[in-house]
Amino acid sequence: MIKKKPILFILGNGYVAKHLNQLFKPLNWTIFHTSRQMLPNTIETQQAGHQLIHFDHPKVKQYLHQADAILSTIPPNTTEIDPVLSTYIDSLKNSTSPWIGYLSSTGVYGDHQGQWVQESSLCTPLDTTHIKRFAAEKAWYDLYTYYQIPIHVFRISGIYGPGRNALQDIHHGKSFTVYKPDHFFSRTYIDDLCYALLQSILQHTPGEIYNIADDLPCPLHTVHHFACQLLQRPPLTSYTLDEAPISQRACEFFAANKKISNQKIKTKLNIQWKYASYKEGLQHIFNTDFHIEKTHVNT
Repeated sequence: MIKKKPILFILGNGYVAKHLNQLFKPLNWTIFHTSRQMLPNTIETQQAGHQLIHFDHPKVKQYLHQADAILSTIPPNTTEIDPVLSTYIDSLKNSTSPWIGYLSSTGVYGDHQGQWVQESSLCTPLDTTHIKRFAAEKAWYDLYTYYQIPIHVFRISGIYGPGRNALQDIHHGKSFTVYKPDHFFSRTYIDDLCYALLQSILQHTPGEIYNIADDLPCPLHTVHHFACQLLQRPPLTSYTLDEAPISQRACEFFAANKKISNQKIKTKLNIQWKYASYKEGLQHIFNTDFHIEKTHVNT
């Protein structure tokens, strides 16, 4: 008897979804991604080994029922707190999947004045984006609270990796950094995020909320300084927050100061990060995924 390949159904087709596909494909999973960037009522088989299905395709409900793991990577938008729950909440309630994940953000914590933040810490989101995100997260968690749906919530810090990192920003023209000592940001390398999700799928812990962040929260300018060293370029021009030529939205990014603790997920799921800090992560990108940019170093 041929064993059925397990199904991973990912709502969304962005950066995280595409990297998850790379991790799960060799494990012999059938992988679906939803997208609205295609014709309605279509299902496309991609060369990367997954199937792309329109978000509103009638078969989405069927696949949600059959899936062995379901992950929503879709954030709130301008009109809906959560597009997935608005459309598919009944399907999720009726799903037989033993694992359903929702990607939230560590932005829901708001400002903690540079202190360490755990999953039990107070959430006081500061801006409209993160207020909506926290409301969406709560709506997903309510499925566990009231219906015992196996929800797993992941609060993700700033994601970086190939094609999305400080090295590329600097190479493509970033000329300054914001100097704000003792203002901490946390980040996570995309491969570590995907590995953590895999381990959670293999070790179901319904109702848990997990932070995902690396081991070394630090100010933004320290990351830029290290990236310049790798690129053998002089340090970026430093501005204080008041001096920096940045948008109001970017200024809001600096309103929250906190260090994200990752101890819960590392302990509960027995995980060690491959890239424990931005140093290991950026060094790996420079060594393996920065081929074009390397030709311009020292020019």
